[in-house]
Amino acid sequence: MDFQEYQNNLEKRRKDALRRQDAYAYAAMCAEVGIRLSDIEDPPLHEQGLAEAAHLVKRRHESDDIGEQIRFQNFIKRAESLRVYDFARNYRAKRAVLESSFPGQFGKHGKQSFRDKSPADIGACFKNLYEYALDKSGQN
Repeated sequence: MDFQEYQNNLEKRRKDALRRQDAYAYAAMCAEVGIRLSDIEDPPLHEQGLAEAAHLVKRRHESDDIGEQIRFQNFIKRAESLRVYDFARNYRAKRAVLESSFPGQFGKHGKQSFRDKSPADIGACFKNLYEYALDKSGQN
């Protein structure tokens, strides 16, 4: 498919969305095609589409925030059973809590390895994340 054919396909989809009065698709296709605001055939439909897109983005962020809140609250509950401010004490348990609470960040497949870290380093990381979680969850 060459560029002209691609542009024609986009324009067809844009006009289709206008005909169906699909506000979200119409606004998206107008943006994709690069239609100037002065050339939009149905400004109220376009504005409705932009509002729907903004609402979807907001709902996604709220959903992410709720998931983060739950993860932090669970971490705080588990962390409070350990001596947070005694860095070297219970470092194996602290490491396990970090790895299970934040698997994408810590552990075997995480971004941050504890391989060469001392017990005090693990404890300091644990304490910092605990304080961050308290702050983010509003329990501070």
